[in-house]
Amino acid sequence: MHADGCSGLNDLYRSDTICEVACMAHVRRKFVGIFRSQASPIAEEAIARIAQLYGVEKQARRSPPDVRVELRKAHAAPVFDDLEV
Repeated sequence: MHADGCSGLNDLYRSDTICEVACMAHVRRKFVGIFRSQASPIAEEAIARIAQLYGVEKQARRSPPDVRVELRKAHAAPVFDDLEV
């Protein structure tokens, strides 16, 4: 389920029948706020990596679903996995 992180949905995700798919725009917004208030180099790096993910999505736009999946696997998954670490 794609949601904006509303805490009212947390019980749904605990059931293991629904998988949360978070919105990177909301994640990015948090890092932007931290960077603006603290000039955090970690936040700045996160913003740059999220920009890479946005670039993959721009490249995938208007492509057939199978092409989008392959682009995401090849280019977005490594960036996302590294960002998570």
